[in-house]
Amino acid sequence: MKTILSLFLFLNALTLSAQSLSEQMGGVNSTFELYSGDVTLELYSQVLIQRAISKQQVRQDENHSYGLGLGYVSWHLEFVSKTKVGSRPRSKEERSKYYRYAIEFINRTGDTLLSTYLTVDRVRMWEGAVTNEPIYTYSLDLITLPLLILDNTKSVNIVYLD
Repeated sequence: MKTILSLFLFLNALTLSAQSLSEQMGGVNSTFELYSGDVTLELYSQVLIQRAISKQQVRQDENHSYGLGLGYVSWHLEFVSKTKVGSRPRSKEERSKYYRYAIEFINRTGDTLLSTYLTVDRVRMWEGAVTNEPIYTYSLDLITLPLLILDNTKSVNIVYLD
C-alpha cells in the first residue's frame, strides 16, 4: 500500500512540475493562428492569462490639483513571434480616434466573428533576440472583448495602424 501511495505521489509531482510558469500562474495555452494582414506570424508560444492593471493620473495648476487611480483585472492574449506585427495606414475614420491596432477574430469557416480596435495603451510589445534572431513579445488587453468569442475563434488578425 505504501508503495502504491509513493508511486502515486511521485507521478503527481512529475505532472505538476511539467507545467509551464504561465500555466502555474493561471494561464491557458491557446492555439490560435495569428496573422498580420496577409502574413502568418510564426509563433514560439501563446497564452491567455489574467493580469492586474492599474492606471493613475495626476494634474495640477496654480490653484488646483487632483489625482485619481483605478485598478482592474483583465484577460490578455500574449504571444511571442519571430516576426513583427505588420502595419497599414489609418483610414480617415480611424484617424479621428485614438486607435492604433485593428484586430479581427475569425472562425473556422473564415467568417469574421468580431472586428475591433485597441488603443496604444492596451497593447504592449517588447523586442528581444534568440540566437541573434529577433523575437517580438506582445500582450493584448482583451478587457472589452466578450470572451465567448474566443470559444469559436480559429485565427486572429492584428495590424498596427500608422
